Amino acid sequence: MTERTHAARPGRWPAGWLVFVMVSGCLPSPSAPPEVLGRDPLREHVWTIILSGDSDRIWLVQSDTAQGHPASLEDTLSAALWTTLDGAPDQTNLVLRVSRRGRDLGWELDYLGAPVAFGAGPLWSDALYLVPRSRGTATLYWDGEARSVTFDVLGGTPLPTQPVIDQIAAASDTVRAPAIVSLRMDDCTESDAQSFGVLRQLGLRAEIGVVSRFLNRSGSCSVDLVNAMVAAGNVVESHSRTHGATPSSFGDFYLETVGSARDLRAWGYDPHVFIQPGSWNIGPCSFDTPAKLLTPYAALVRRAYVVLEAYTPKARTVGIPPPNRFGPAAYPIRNFGPSSIDSLVRAAVSNRGWIEFMWHSTEMPPAMLMPRLAVIAALRDSGLVTVMPLYTALHATH
Repeated sequence: MTERTHAARPGRWPAGWLVFVMVSGCLPSPSAPPEVLGRDPLREHVWTIILSGDSDRIWLVQSDTAQGHPASLEDTLSAALWTTLDGAPDQTNLVLRVSRRGRDLGWELDYLGAPVAFGAGPLWSDALYLVPRSRGTATLYWDGEARSVTFDVLGGTPLPTQPVIDQIAAASDTVRAPAIVSLRMDDCTESDAQSFGVLRQLGLRAEIGVVSRFLNRSGSCSVDLVNAMVAAGNVVESHSRTHGATPSSFGDFYLETVGSARDLRAWGYDPHVFIQPGSWNIGPCSFDTPAKLLTPYAALVRRAYVVLEAYTPKARTVGIPPPNRFGPAAYPIRNFGPSSIDSLVRAAVSNRGWIEFMWHSTEMPPAMLMPRLAVIAALRDSGLVTVMPLYTALHATH
């Protein structure tokens, strides 16, 4: 760290009223838990700062979530800093000072009185993610030099203090059938009620990929429907926060992944799997090569979730248990008729492996879904396969 000049320090900001813009079409249901509703920038006292440098390097600063004073426009908070997002912090006992002046936010990060980073920029309420946010250019002192980095300050969406615990790692299920079949419904639309009827009739259970910001909104799953599916043995997992286009920044990716896990827990669910949206088909957010699993993007997912369901590896059938903590790449069930599904499952039986089928309920009315799932139910009844959601199957052994 080096000394910072006074000219470079953020100064005072012009007085004025904070513009607090929210788009009503993006708001969750008024019945949503408080943690899921929009956050007022003037009352926010929990801050995450993402610093981005050259070569896609990321530094992440998290304030102590137990500190802050209501109605105060200036906070002095303890904070920690990470460069390995799925590991321990590089530095703790940092001091983060945050000031709001009119439409701007300034922040300074110090360690034992020496500067670590500082920046200032406009403060607004993100209309899509419903969080206070500020972006700009900051100065970071790291490895003995001053660096110019970009910053993204996010309010009210803290990083998990510890990586999510694999709750059933020590309690593996013994599978007596030769093969495992997993089922997954993506997007959690109101049409899932029809898929649920088919699953219930056949005695099957599936993984539910929930887009967390759409939960309880018109056209999407209601909380009552999801609760009924969970009570029947189906499992809620994260399918991002908005299922939009590929996130354009690490901050957007953070809000889609960490934010979705926080949303679902606020609703009372316990997600362990992040299901990459198919719309994320370019860039570092698309986990389609092993190299992308070594990036800060993948490390962030590993902190907030136990498992990533993405597009690598490409294997359609994997061993039991899988050697690399990845499940199989899912077959879109609408692309296969009942006889083809029978052949695919029997091939997995021959290989003593694990396969998965997925669908969107909007594309699979009961008349199409029933005969396909009936094949899997019949093979289950014959003792050839066990049907279980991915997170459970990940821990199964023969």
